[in-house]
Amino acid sequence: MIAGARSVPGMQTSSAKPTLTKWTMEQLARRGIVTPEAVDPQPWRNGLGTTRVIHESLAWRLSLAEIRGTLSFSLFPGMERILVLVSDAPLTLTIDGELRRLTRGRMVRFPGEAAVLPTPASSGATVLNLMTARSIAEPIASPLCIGDGLEVPPSETRIVGILAGELRWNDIPLPVGTVLLPSTRHRTLAGEGEAIELRVQPVSEAD
Repeated sequence: MIAGARSVPGMQTSSAKPTLTKWTMEQLARRGIVTPEAVDPQPWRNGLGTTRVIHESLAWRLSLAEIRGTLSFSLFPGMERILVLVSDAPLTLTIDGELRRLTRGRMVRFPGEAAVLPTPASSGATVLNLMTARSIAEPIASPLCIGDGLEVPPSETRIVGILAGELRWNDIPLPVGTVLLPSTRHRTLAGEGEAIELRVQPVSEAD
């Protein structure tokens, strides 16, 4: 279980989003850096909400979902799910009858078959949603508090999601909700902020 990342006064949060041009978003995407605005929203599997799918493959799926009202989450049998709260306001979920309250940077893990319902007060929350196929991969999450930049070496399993702060790549400001996908490139971020590191570990290695 991960703990929430340490807050730094004056940080950019989800309410402050730098504006990027289409050309800039494409430049970032070529480096495996995906901003929320670069991905079109699409309906949830059950049609009750919207999400931005950042990556989808046989082993894992990563999306940035918007929670609007008390809408039941879609069911994903055979998957393990990790939700990380990106927005500032707390999020309260009922997961198979158990109440779970999240603040920014905290996560909750549950099976894709679980019945999940947000409370009315949670409307407007944004979550980073990692799902892995239970027979193929194991999801792992840990917080990152970035005080003076971040080096992201080449990796086939490492994902970094930006939760707060003033982080930049090549002098391009990265909005909250930006994700660095696994890449063969070495990437360097400047600035300070809060992030979540997600890993998709093959089941054979996790065992």
